[in-house]
Amino acid sequence: GDEDDDAKSAGFGEAADVFSPPPPPRNDRENLPKWYVAALRTHGKEKADEVRQVLNVIYIMAPFPLFWCLFDQQSSTWTIQAEQLDGKLGKTQILPDQMQTFNALLILVFLPLFDRVIYPALRRCGFATEPLTRMLAGMFLASLAFVTAGVLQLRVDSCPNGEKCVHMLSQV
Repeated sequence: GDEDDDAKSAGFGEAADVFSPPPPPRNDRENLPKWYVAALRTHGKEKADEVRQVLNVIYIMAPFPLFWCLFDQQSSTWTIQAEQLDGKLGKTQILPDQMQTFNALLILVFLPLFDRVIYPALRRCGFATEPLTRMLAGMFLASLAFVTAGVLQLRVDSCPNGEKCVHMLSQV
């Protein structure tokens, strides 16, 4: 920049470049974020790259706490809502606490199904199936699960005289 030109014109010549890290090539620098270019000049490539890597990890990991909070709340919502539902399945009565078993069963069914069938089919159709994309899709589906639980609760609340007129398997 101007400081480098001032140092060169003051008689230091090319020796002024020794004291500042070299900026990236001009064409690459135009595509980089401004904060990164400033960090390169101030702190050097190694430290700027470390910050960039940390920011990439934060970008990926930041939604995790929100997802797990929603996931845990959804499981407790299942149990609380199941108390208001009809749990009769033939001669067997499904208890509200037993609804959590369906979560484990669905995980055991859907993991291989997605891994061996759905994701390969999506890749063949040209859709991205990177981990971040799958996480976003999972969070979207989790939000749909909340909407579905809300709609189901509206049906439960419309039952006359507090009867259990909605079957427990409606949650699944």
